[in-house]
Amino acid sequence: MASSFSRTPRSSSKRSNPSRKAKIPTWRSSAITIGRSAHVDGFSIRVYRNGEITEAYRTYRELQERISDYPILDEQDYSDREFEAALDNIKDTAWRLKNEFNVPDGWESRAYDWLSENNFNAIENRDDRGGCPSEQELRDAFEALGYRKVT
Repeated sequence: MASSFSRTPRSSSKRSNPSRKAKIPTWRSSAITIGRSAHVDGFSIRVYRNGEITEAYRTYRELQERISDYPILDEQDYSDREFEAALDNIKDTAWRLKNEFNVPDGWESRAYDWLSENNFNAIENRDDRGGCPSEQELRDAFEALGYRKVT
């Protein structure tokens, strides 16, 4: 008799793990099923086959243990998401400032770099949504970067 384990993945902004926001495709092997039902995205894993624990379940348990110690499986992916979120926040915060200064293409990354070197607290990720500098902190960055005010 085969035993299986099922779980619906939790959406957590604190975890940067594959398929976090992606649609879950339907995929099957002899031990794993990933897919969409009428109301749930999730997966099931066969725990036992012929009285032995399956490799799929063993791998799942290892990942669960890693997540219980540290909730990020892919540090690079998480870092990339943090950076992109900070750039989006910089763009959103600077909507008014962009009319006060002549800013070149790529100004967001330059402002991020300046803040990173001169005022790291301004871009520190405090709420798992990327760093979000204040308008004044961006004004300081623009002035330090030599962006001219519009007259």
